[in-house]
Amino acid sequence: MMEPYDYTWIMVLGFIMAFWDSFGIGANDVANAFATSVSARSITLKQAVLIACVTEFAGAALLGGSVTQAIKGVVRGDKFAERPEMLMLVMLASLFGSSTWVLLASSQGWPVSTTHSTIGGLSGAAITAFGADGIEWGIDNGIARIVLAWFTSPVVSGIIAALIFAINKYTVLTRPDSYKRANYFVPVWFGVAAFIYTHYLITKAPGLKEFKLPDWLVFSAAGGGFLVFAAWAFFFYVPWVNRVLEGENLRWFHLIATPFVPKQDPPPASAETLEGGYVDEKAQLGAELALKEASKFKRFTHKVKSKALHGVNQDVVNHEGDRHVEACLAIATQFDPKTESFFGYLQVFTAMLNSFAHGSNDVSNAIGPLSTIYSIWNSGEFDATVETPIWILLYGGIAIDMGLLLYGYHVMRKLGNKITYQTPTRGFATELGASLTVLTASRLKLPISTTHALVGATTGVGIVSNGSFKAVNWRVLLEAFFSWCVTLPAAGLVAAAIFGFGAYSPNI
Repeated sequence: MMEPYDYTWIMVLGFIMAFWDSFGIGANDVANAFATSVSARSITLKQAVLIACVTEFAGAALLGGSVTQAIKGVVRGDKFAERPEMLMLVMLASLFGSSTWVLLASSQGWPVSTTHSTIGGLSGAAITAFGADGIEWGIDNGIARIVLAWFTSPVVSGIIAALIFAINKYTVLTRPDSYKRANYFVPVWFGVAAFIYTHYLITKAPGLKEFKLPDWLVFSAAGGGFLVFAAWAFFFYVPWVNRVLEGENLRWFHLIATPFVPKQDPPPASAETLEGGYVDEKAQLGAELALKEASKFKRFTHKVKSKALHGVNQDVVNHEGDRHVEACLAIATQFDPKTESFFGYLQVFTAMLNSFAHGSNDVSNAIGPLSTIYSIWNSGEFDATVETPIWILLYGGIAIDMGLLLYGYHVMRKLGNKITYQTPTRGFATELGASLTVLTASRLKLPISTTHALVGATTGVGIVSNGSFKAVNWRVLLEAFFSWCVTLPAAGLVAAAIFGFGAYSPNI
C-alpha cells in the first residue's frame, strides 16, 4: 500500500518533464495568438513575445484549473485505486511522450496540437498498463468527447471568424467611405472583445467563479465592459489613430489621454537610416567597430544578450522565393491602407484575448499530469476532485513564457502569411473567432486544440476575404494536417515505451 511521500523520484522527474512540456507548449503555440499580428505588421515579434508572456501567464494562473480537471479525467482512476503509484508512472510517461514530440515538432516548425500530444501520451501509457480499459472512451468525460472537439474546433472557429470578417467586409472595407465608417465601427468591435473577455473572467477566475453569480449580473458586468472599452476607443483610440495618420509623433502611452495631448511634431528620421528606408552602412559599421574595441566584459554581455534574444530577433514575416506563398499573395484582395490602420491595435487587443484563452486552455496539457502526480505523492491516493494548486499553474505559466521567448519563432514562421495574406482586419477576425471558440470550450471544460482553432479561423477568413479558395495555401494546411495525424500515435508510442521500461523492468 502506497504511503504519502513515497516514490519521490517520480514526483521530481514529473516536475522536470512538466517544465519541458510547458516549454514546448509555449514554443509551439505562440503562433496561435500573435502570428497574424506580426504577419500583418501591427506589432513586432519582440512586442508580441513581451505581451504574450503576460497574457499567457495570466490565462494559465486564472483560468487553467477547470481544463486541468478534464485532462486528469481521461485516465480511469478506478483502475489504479489499489496502485496509485502506477498512475503516477502513467502521468510521468505521458509527460515524456508529449514533451519529446512537441519539442521535436517545434524544432521543425510543425504547428502540432499540444492537446493531442498530452492525450496521446496518457492513452499510450494507460493502455500499456491495463489495455483498452485503462482510459475513458465515452462521450461524457473521455477520449470521444475530446476527439469530437478536435474536428469541430477548426470548423466552428472558421465559421465564426468568417462571419466576423464578412460583417466588416460589407459594412466597412468595401464601402467608398470605408475610412469614415471605421471611425464608428472599430469602437463597437473593441466593446465586443471587451464583453467576451469580461464575461469569461467573471465566470472563470478563482475568487469570482465560486460566487456563481446569476446570469443577469454576469451579462450586466460584461455589458459594462463593452460600454467602457467602446467609449475609450471612440474618445481616445480613434482620435489617436487619426492624428498619427496625419503625421503626428504620438506614442502608445498617449492612448490614455489623447484629447489632452498637445499637437506633436512629425517623428524624427532614424539616425541609422537614410531617405527611402535604406540602412546607413557607415553607422552600422561604426557600431561593429565600437563593439570590437569594447572591453571583454562588454563583449561578453553583448554575446549573452544576443543569445538570450535570439528567439525574438528573427524574421517571421517575409517568405520571398516561396512560389506557393507568392501565388496566394498575388491574388489577395487589397483594402484601403488607412482603414486597415484603424484595426491595428484592435487586432493586438484581440490577440491578447486569444493569448489569454490559450494560457487558460493549454496549461492543462502539462499541468494536468503533474497535478495528478503531486496529489498522489502528497496523499498516497488518487482523488480526481482535488483542485490544482495555484502555484503549480504558475509554474506551468513560467515555463510556457520561456518557450515563447526562446523557441516560439519556429512555428510562427509556418503560420500567418504562409497560409493566407494577413492584414489587421483579417487578423482581427481570425483572432476574435479563435479566442471565442477556445474560451467557450474552456468554460465547458473541453480541452480543444488552440492550433486547430486558429488554423480553422485563418482558413475561413482567407477564403471569405479574397473570395477564392486559391488565396489559401493548401500545401501548408496539408502539412499541418499530416502533423496533426502523426501527433497522437507518436506521443503515445514514446509514453508506452517509457511506462513499459519503468513498470516491467527486472527488480532486485
